[in-house]
Amino acid sequence: MKLLMAVAAFLVAVPAAAAAAPTRTPGELAVALSLPAPGFQVGSVRGSEVTYARGFEVELARSLARRLGVRRVRFVQVADAARLVAPGPKGWDIALSRIVSTPARARSVELVGPYLPGDQAVLLRRGIPRPRSLADLRGLRLCTLRGSGGAHVVASRVRPVVRALLAAGVTDLQRWVRTGRCDAAVLEAPTLGALAARTPDRFGPVAGRIETGVEYSVALPQGSPLVADVERALRTLGRTGVTSRLARAWFGLDPARLPVLR
Repeated sequence: MKLLMAVAAFLVAVPAAAAAAPTRTPGELAVALSLPAPGFQVGSVRGSEVTYARGFEVELARSLARRLGVRRVRFVQVADAARLVAPGPKGWDIALSRIVSTPARARSVELVGPYLPGDQAVLLRRGIPRPRSLADLRGLRLCTLRGSGGAHVVASRVRPVVRALLAAGVTDLQRWVRTGRCDAAVLEAPTLGALAARTPDRFGPVAGRIETGVEYSVALPQGSPLVADVERALRTLGRTGVTSRLARAWFGLDPARLPVLR
């Protein structure tokens, strides 16, 4: 009887093991990060080992591992994010670090996704009526970060009547909106959502997003056997609402669901 039970247990276990994705180390998904990026990935690092990690991309990696049938996730730190998409061998299975797909990068790594749009969004100060279009934004006093994608979008797409204020950092941007020095801030949607969610009583709503085509993808080493598996897993996480729930948990909003300002 014991022998029959052992054989039955073995037969049950075989399909589960066979279904696990072909990672570098069986049963382990090695995930490269480039900490810190508030909201996306923060934690503690010792050498190249991430000893503690949390954030949207961290939880997305764990959700992907579950979909791939892999029980253990190991995070490694790559301080220079450019190395994640540079040519050459990699010591990890997948990389998550707000990687934007470009033709040049696609020649060096496999890019799967996207998993999140990185469009610019608009955060209003309290009391400002919600804009419905880019034309509604033009009469507002806008602020954004100097040299950022938001600065480019404001200058080229919004073209405000009054020149936008350019902040040196997010702290200044936050203060300017809160104190009324500017009517609205324009910044990458996830970052702006996280900023507003921390102190919701100090700001008006995130009014909408300005489409830029920026989207974040998962990077894998060239020729990785995981490409099709990760692609299927990402689609499933999106279809079942997991990605959206993670975005709301870490950014206070799902960028994909914000109304588009045109």
